Amino acid sequence: MHTIDFSTISKDILSAVGVAIYIVQDGRFVYCSSLYKTITGYSNEELIHRNSFEYIHPEDRDQTRKNAIAALKGERSEPYEYRFIKKNGEIMWILERVTSIPYEGKPAALGSFMDVTEPKRMEMIIRQSEEKYRNILENIEDGYAEIDLKGNLLFFNESLCRMQGYARDELAGLNYRRLVDEENAAKVFAFYNRVFKTGKSEKDVQYEIITKDRVRKSIESSITPIKNEAGRTVAFRGILRDRTGLKQAEEALRQSEERYRTILEEMDNAYFEVDIAGNYTFMNDAACRLMGYQKEELIGQTFRKQVDEEDTKILYDAFGKIYTTGKPVRGVFYKYARKDGSMRYAEIAGFPLCNPKSEIIGFRGIGRDITEQNFWRKPCGAPRRDTGRLWRRLTNGILKPICPATLFLSTAPFPVIWNISPIRRPPSISASSSMRRKRTGFTIRFTRCIKQAGR
Repeated sequence: MHTIDFSTISKDILSAVGVAIYIVQDGRFVYCSSLYKTITGYSNEELIHRNSFEYIHPEDRDQTRKNAIAALKGERSEPYEYRFIKKNGEIMWILERVTSIPYEGKPAALGSFMDVTEPKRMEMIIRQSEEKYRNILENIEDGYAEIDLKGNLLFFNESLCRMQGYARDELAGLNYRRLVDEENAAKVFAFYNRVFKTGKSEKDVQYEIITKDRVRKSIESSITPIKNEAGRTVAFRGILRDRTGLKQAEEALRQSEERYRTILEEMDNAYFEVDIAGNYTFMNDAACRLMGYQKEELIGQTFRKQVDEEDTKILYDAFGKIYTTGKPVRGVFYKYARKDGSMRYAEIAGFPLCNPKSEIIGFRGIGRDITEQNFWRKPCGAPRRDTGRLWRRLTNGILKPICPATLFLSTAPFPVIWNISPIRRPPSISASSSMRRKRTGFTIRFTRCIKQAGR
């Protein structure tokens, strides 16, 4: 085989090559092209007859020597990289190839030398960025997945493995249809198909998955197209969030709200909610019946339209006390006007209405019409009697004083006065003739005192 002695090739030809060229013989430079000297910053005197590894970064010398020897023996054909120290002290990355040649009748090594510092820097930036985002993806609670156009999983994080209940090797390459039932598969396909056709992302994609343990989970996902350089969608990426706990909580809340709303609508007592300004925001049917209005006529209206100035102050004082103390106020008596103009008496208990931050944003109240029982207050705002003294006179020491509100909130006054439930009342008490005589005497005294209180 005929070989060319590179010593016979014109140095001008070597200089014209688009890469830096050098020749090493016996471990020392014997030739360096002008481009080599330009790139490194060294002069001919600083290179010729110097050790060819002298300017290689100390940490890379051993590996570079191994790569060069393998290339010279024909055991390596790929180029290799290393760091080179320029004359000004800067570090640059070199992409190099070497091959054996004869030079002036002796074996030598011909090297091609390219500065790849900028591409290497960009590569490192990209690698660091990918590593950073990969770490983020692996540490977020949400699942992350990339799938091809056929629906096969290309990449995913550990959170998705935990969410699905599969090991990473079990999930790799799996089609999404294996993770959902037929109904949800059709739903998911429709979303992906729309993203493919429009090229636009989809958010709030909700469906159910079936885990490896056959447990159903509610998922909320986003779908984003992955496009190639031509702008065509070639894959999809998505963030998946397990909303099972939230869905269960929402359903429990819905059932709770439905249950208590049913209670509110079925109860005889009025229930209402007002904002800080005193405008109705909610009320049950009983409240509408008591005031003679339709619900639509009251929502958004102020309670002052049904209450005169004197009784408005009573309610404002009660609400003000609730607002400043944060505690309920009970036994609030006032007059109100029905839609037909008739005046009625009511008693309410008020409570604070708070937002999730425990800030008072309004008030709620429970009340009832006590017009037929209104002996605690004279007409036209006359002052109340001393209820404590009235009860002492009334019971003559038989009973301890009790709150008048307790009486008004009861539809069975005598069992409440005696603090005995009609259901829980012992038969011995019910059958006791002496108790009946005491109760009869109590009734006479009670009636007499009521008449006196109304004068």
